[in-house]
Amino acid sequence: LPLPPPNPAPRGHAAIIRPRAVQPRLPRRLSILIDSGLLLAAIGLLVILQFVPLSMPWMWSKLSLLVLYIGLGHQAFQSRHSALARFTFYVAALLCFLMMVSVAQHHHPLGALARVLA
Repeated sequence: LPLPPPNPAPRGHAAIIRPRAVQPRLPRRLSILIDSGLLLAAIGLLVILQFVPLSMPWMWSKLSLLVLYIGLGHQAFQSRHSALARFTFYVAALLCFLMMVSVAQHHHPLGALARVLA
């Protein structure tokens, strides 16, 4: 039997186009494992640094964005949502990721937006 051609689109893009076709068990489980690892690493870092939320507001912002990123990403892969809703969740998750990178680079809760708004 010939194998189907590989899907060149990333998993998130494919979830918007064909939601049921991108839900095989291994990638779904791997995604959960990666997200859990991210959260555990963040919590471990906070424990090691003896994190006090008011002492490093940028870290609090980054952790909040991580939780939001995971939640939005989870919703983006739910086939019960319309294609527009999945697309919106997907874009919002990507924006959360970019904001996390910006917050980490600038050590400010607003990331690069702090310079734009100042």
